Amino acid sequence: MKKSLIIATGILYFASIATNVTAQQAKAIPVSNVETSEPLTVKYLGSQDDYLIFRVEIKTGDVNHSILKIGDAVEGELYSNPINTNSKFQLVKIEKRENQVLDFTLLSNKKVYTKTFTTDSNDKLYQKGVAVL
Repeated sequence: MKKSLIIATGILYFASIATNVTAQQAKAIPVSNVETSEPLTVKYLGSQDDYLIFRVEIKTGDVNHSILKIGDAVEGELYSNPINTNSKFQLVKIEKRENQVLDFTLLSNKKVYTKTFTTDSNDKLYQKGVAVL
């Protein structure tokens, strides 16, 4: 009985060591497929005279094939520029009009990211149905 108790204790001891080593190895493996943030962030900063001011932030890993486009539903494409850096901040000033629909679009890593803002006749600005002005 004493021998079986010692053997069982030894098995449990080695099993706990193996489990701890496996857990420590699992902690050391970096996770690379998890996206940490949106690659396109657009923040409305306010209006100045007859212009809407936006801060556009781009974080992309594909600097060779990324493009930022800004379009207006009535006017068409207002701006298009390739992105040559991993991270970029840009202030954008767009003339304000009634019932305006603005699309900020980032094409990167074969994906499309869009942020849409609309204005109404009362000079209120909305992003996806949420008032921001």
